[in-house]
Amino acid sequence: MCDVQKKTTPPATVAALYRQTVIEKMPRKRGAAVDGSHIEALIALVKTYAIKCTYESYADSYVSAVLKAIVPFDVASLVPRDLPPYSHAATYLGADCNETMRPILKTPLRSVLSAADWGPHDLRGYFAAAVTLRELTGGVPRLYVNAELAEAKESESAVFALSRKIASGGCGVVHRGQLIFYDTPLHALYAWITLNKSDPVVNELAAKLDCGKAPEA
Repeated sequence: MCDVQKKTTPPATVAALYRQTVIEKMPRKRGAAVDGSHIEALIALVKTYAIKCTYESYADSYVSAVLKAIVPFDVASLVPRDLPPYSHAATYLGADCNETMRPILKTPLRSVLSAADWGPHDLRGYFAAAVTLRELTGGVPRLYVNAELAEAKESESAVFALSRKIASGGCGVVHRGQLIFYDTPLHALYAWITLNKSDPVVNELAAKLDCGKAPEA
């Protein structure tokens, strides 16, 4: 009698399908345009703060975000939130691991910010700016990259980045369970600030940027 072996779906695939389904079911819309002068003020703020910031609290969040944007979605689905996927990245990158990892780990975030072009695909500048704001505010905004976004709580407001293969990709704000997409990462960060001015710490930050009325969400 022949043995019939059942094919099992790899855990990474199961986790990825679940997370992708959660993300794609989230309601979404396009956010309103942001005035360029506010964006320039935000750039100046994060660059200035980065000069004196030691990044003692959230430096690992930057590494985690960059690596989770590099490794495949299904691989990242197995990594706990906020933890850098070092071993997964090493396996995925193979012989190129050291060459890829070294600048991520060694480049100061102030240098990442100085080199940023702030375009729609400048994820490292986006991640560095978001982490700098977390250091400045004491913990917000939380940043979700790809598979992590499925873990966002409906009550929270955070920023995110998605690859083009998931929900058409892009960056924005996840606010009250809704995905609000913006043209560039900095527009997303600015919108997050205006949406969360009820928080005293964020309101103080907004005052420095002369943020206007929060866009409707």
